[in-house]
Amino acid sequence: MEDAARTGVEVRLPGEIRSTIARKIHRSRGELGLSDELWRYWQGWLDDDSTWPPRSVVAHTDISPANTLVVDGKLSGVIDWTDSLVGDPAADFRRLVKQFGRLDSLVDAYARHGGLVWPGMRRYIEERVRMAPVDSGLYGIDSGQDRYVRTAVERLAQLHPPGA
Repeated sequence: MEDAARTGVEVRLPGEIRSTIARKIHRSRGELGLSDELWRYWQGWLDDDSTWPPRSVVAHTDISPANTLVVDGKLSGVIDWTDSLVGDPAADFRRLVKQFGRLDSLVDAYARHGGLVWPGMRRYIEERVRMAPVDSGLYGIDSGQDRYVRTAVERLAQLHPPGA
């Protein structure tokens, strides 16, 4: 990680990732109208050490079909590493799960190819995916783009913890 930091690549340690997520959840309660039900659920998740990544990893953060090279139906490369960082292992999974689903297949393939997998990884990624309206709503507030805020508020109003 020190080598990456010396090159100017952003480095986010696991504790920083967790603190940032906790701040987002806190902000969303006041600024986006996060329900008490989701607030309590996510507080339980924040307190569950088993789901949080044990270390940071290199993440592309902008995985999409436009940034992948496919030959004969197989991924042969990933381009445009402009937004890459050392940080949240879920950064790339969130986008892939949103686009394609199949979380179990993605995690299994990641593990087969040497990726960091820990016991609570699937739940961690599921919660990071579930938090998408929080992330986009706070982005909208911070950037002055009301359309993101409106959409996030609408989505959060319909969002409930699993099994609720």
